[in-house]
Amino acid sequence: MDISLRIRHPSIDPAEISEALGLKPRHSFKAGEVREASSGGSAGRHGQTYWLAPLEWPSSASLIEPSFLEATQARHPERDIKGLAEKIRSARKTSLDSSVETALFVALAQLNLRAAFLQQLLGEGGAVSLLIVLPPQSQDGFKIPLALSRLVVKLGIDLEFEVAEE
Repeated sequence: MDISLRIRHPSIDPAEISEALGLKPRHSFKAGEVREASSGGSAGRHGQTYWLAPLEWPSSASLIEPSFLEATQARHPERDIKGLAEKIRSARKTSLDSSVETALFVALAQLNLRAAFLQQLLGEGGAVSLLIVLPPQSQDGFKIPLALSRLVVKLGIDLEFEVAEE
């Protein structure tokens, strides 16, 4: 499953988006920049800024904060905290790879940390979308829990789903 963030805006510099979100775009251009001529067409200028970046998932190693594990181990030396952490990492990694709901939750949680910036973009006439490309086996269905729906509304994000071809 791939999730990308797409932003359209009347005038913002794509570098400002990248800096505010801490993401590198796969594709971007700024409003007013010269666009390449399409076959048979003439070159013009982009009417708006466009920015698209894949959302990278945290590595399984970063899902459990090391300082938290050390503090927990110090408080409970009789427990195998490292072994438990590995089991949690493995379970979370599997969950992130296989569950649409979990992947969407992680993406929205990351974006919620930057809610003020997203609200600024929207207030300036921008649009924010999550593009979710699902593997073919996900056609069996999934549900978006109410809490996630509320977060989508709060953030002002459109969701676009596409099923990848086999």
